[in-house]
Formats: sequence, structure tokens, C-alpha cells
Amino acid sequence: MSFKLKLLAFIWLIISIPLSIGQSSGGDTAVLSFWLALVWHAPFSIIWSFYVESYISDMFPLLRSLRIFDVFGDILIISGSFMFWFVWIPKVRNFLYRMKEKYLSD
Repeated sequence: MSFKLKLLAFIWLIISIPLSIGQSSGGDTAVLSFWLALVWHAPFSIIWSFYVESYISDMFPLLRSLRIFDVFGDILIISGSFMFWFVWIPKVRNFLYRMKEKYLSD
């Protein structure tokens, strides 16, 4: 990872963690933090918030009342989004660039 990408990843994490914590604060802050985190952690936050979380809550209603369920979801969302934006996307970009140089160069 280049220095610029490492710096961007660090800044991304610095913003990401307070957004996740703000979701559980209550009131207007929680609503605003939820929507900002939904966009910031896309696509994993969308998958977790609208599909996985509701599916698990329906299967195991007692889990929803536990705080650990929310903490696990936040950890899963942050780590999945981080891997998507800062590991998978750069690897795909480098792969496509190599394929372009190999097959489409003059």
C-alpha cells in the first residue's frame, strides 16, 4: 500500500469509528450517525442493516436485545468495508491495469 493510501485508510478509520459509536447514542445524533455511517460504510452497511440484521433478528429475537449484537455488527461493517475499499478495490484496479497493459498495449 502506498503512503497516500495508508493515510487515506487511517483517516477513513478515524471517521468510521465515531460514526459507529454515534449510532447508539440516542436521539437525533443516532439518526444522523446512522445515515452518515450507512453511506460511509457502503456497501456492507447496507447489506447488514437491511438484510442480515433483520434476518437474524427474526430468527433469534433474544439476540436483538443484546448490546453485543450491535457491537458485532459494527465490527463486521467496519472491517468488511475497510477490506472492500482498501484491499479488494486496489487489487482489482491493479489487476485490470496489468491486463490492460498486457493485452491492449500498442
